[in-house]
Amino acid sequence: MSFSRVISIERVPEVFQVKVEFRKRPEPGQFVSLITPGPREVPLSVGDWEDGTLTLFIESERLAKSLGKYVYVKGPLGTPLELKGKKLIAIAYGNRIYDLNYVIKSAERKGMDVYVKCYECSSKYPEPEDLNADVVVASVPKEMLGQLPKGSLVYVRWAKMNCMVGVCGKCEINGRLACVEGPFLRWEDVVQG
Repeated sequence: MSFSRVISIERVPEVFQVKVEFRKRPEPGQFVSLITPGPREVPLSVGDWEDGTLTLFIESERLAKSLGKYVYVKGPLGTPLELKGKKLIAIAYGNRIYDLNYVIKSAERKGMDVYVKCYECSSKYPEPEDLNADVVVASVPKEMLGQLPKGSLVYVRWAKMNCMVGVCGKCEINGRLACVEGPFLRWEDVVQG
């Protein structure tokens, strides 16, 4: 856990972008937990990490405005993604594009060709002609899982993460613990059963 200085809080389209000092670089696909006054622990996808600055995207205006000059950040947590190959496709719905931001940027930094299929969102990246790629990541509502290609890595945002370390079992999806084995789980593991 890191006691981190808040560098900035800025309103960007539909969410708040929060930048904090954070020395440990997360791997693509990992998440962090923000411990807020209350006490309350909120799992958040990593928006970016560069030169000791962690970027988080927060939807809740109340949470963003409750942050002081310092916050506790636990992590990085979860299982990193392996970004191998030449092509990455990201599929997102609405604000969920922010869940994929760090994975997209990491793939781009590795020299991968990046394409984004956005439903009710926008992206600076080209839209793919088809959904065939070395890596496909997605953050969509559960109702849209059937539209994803098999083999996709799905950000299971709907999983209720309580402890963030796999002890409580609240985030279990078909025998997988999202907080430990995720937050990206294989499509086949999410839709089975």
